[in-house]
Amino acid sequence: MKAVLKNQFLFYVFTAATLFISPVWALLAGIIFGMTKLFFLPGKLGSYRKYTLEAAIILLGFGLNFGQVMTVGSRGILQTAAGILVLMTAGMLIGKALGLDKKLSSLINVGTSICGGSAIAAVSGVIDANDDEIAVSTGVVFILNAAALFLFPLLFQLIQISPDVYGIWCALSIHDTSSVVGAASVNEVSLATATILKLTRTLWIIPLTVFYKVVNKSQSKSKFPYFIALFLVASLIATFIPFPFYTDIAKLGKILMSPALFMVGYAININTIKKVGFKSIAHGIVLWIISIFLGLFIAFNV
Repeated sequence: MKAVLKNQFLFYVFTAATLFISPVWALLAGIIFGMTKLFFLPGKLGSYRKYTLEAAIILLGFGLNFGQVMTVGSRGILQTAAGILVLMTAGMLIGKALGLDKKLSSLINVGTSICGGSAIAAVSGVIDANDDEIAVSTGVVFILNAAALFLFPLLFQLIQISPDVYGIWCALSIHDTSSVVGAASVNEVSLATATILKLTRTLWIIPLTVFYKVVNKSQSKSKFPYFIALFLVASLIATFIPFPFYTDIAKLGKILMSPALFMVGYAININTIKKVGFKSIAHGIVLWIISIFLGLFIAFNV
C-alpha cells in the first residue's frame, strides 16, 4: 500500500485533478496531502510550481488590454515603491527587536515586501544565505501565503470595498504571486488589477538585488524575471492582433493557478513548520500585519 501511495504517478494525477477546482480548495488539498507525508514528494516541486505559475501569468496576459496594463503599471510604480520602502524599514527594526539573524531577517523582509519565494531566491545568493535560512524564510512566506488566500476574500466580503481597490490591496499585501492571483480571483476587475500591479511589484526584485549585491560585494549574477516580459508581449498581441479565442487562453491561465497553488500547499509540512520557529514566524506575522494595513491605506490614498 505504501509503495502505491509513494508512486509519483499519483502526484501528477492529483495535480491534474486540481484543474477542475477553485484555487482555494487546491491550496487546501495541497496542504492536506503535504502534511500527511504519505505521498510522493518530487525533488523539483519548486521548479514545477514556478513554471506552472509563470505559464499561468503569461496566459492571463492574453485577456488584458495593453493600455490597461500600462495605466495600472505606471500608477503602481509609486504604490509599490512606497509599500516596499516602509516594509523594508519596518522589517529591519522588527528583526533587530527580536534578535533574529541578520540574513534570515533580510530574507523574510524581501519575501514579505516584494514577491515571496522569488525574492528570497534572488536575494539569498547575493547575501550568501545558507540552506536553513532559505528554508525557514520560505516556510514563513508559504504559511502566511496560505492564510492570505483564505483571509482576503473573506475581508473583501466583510468590508465591501470596490474590486479595483481590493485588487490593489491584494497586490500590495500578499507575498507570493500565486496567492495574489488566487485571492484576487473573486472577480475579473480585481484579478486584472492585482495581476498587473503584482508584476510591477515583482520588478523591484532587480534593484533590490543589486542593492544587496553592492552592500555584500557579491559576484553572483541576478536573473531577470522574463515571464513578466512575456506577459507584456501576450497583452500586446491580444490588443493589436485581436482574436476571439484569446479569451479562452486567458481562462486557461486562470485555471492553471489551481495546480500552482496545490504545489504551494504540497510543499508545506510539519518539518517546514518546525524549522520556522517562534521568532521567525513572529517576525513574518508582525510585518505582514503592517503590510495588510499599509496596503489598504495605499490602495485608498496613493
